[in-house]
Amino acid sequence: MLLTLFLSETTPIAFAGLIFTVPLALGLYYPIFYLSRPKASGRSKIVASVLAFLLIGLQGLLDDEFGGGLVKLFFYLPLGVVIVNAVRSETGQ
Repeated sequence: MLLTLFLSETTPIAFAGLIFTVPLALGLYYPIFYLSRPKASGRSKIVASVLAFLLIGLQGLLDDEFGGGLVKLFFYLPLGVVIVNAVRSETGQ
């Protein structure tokens, strides 16, 4: 089964997509975490939310057959961080 994956015609295309998509996603993680901290301003939290939704849109670039559900789940992680930090800032923690 693994040999079939590596000999498939779409595997190089999937790897090329990962080469461009993963560094872009990792490059957006740090600003999202930094901008959504509880003591940040409202404008920076909006920017962090937009970047998190951009990452969710970016996960559509991954190939469904190659990426699997677990890889796509990590693109929703920054949105969860934004929501948790928004709740923390509203409760004063």
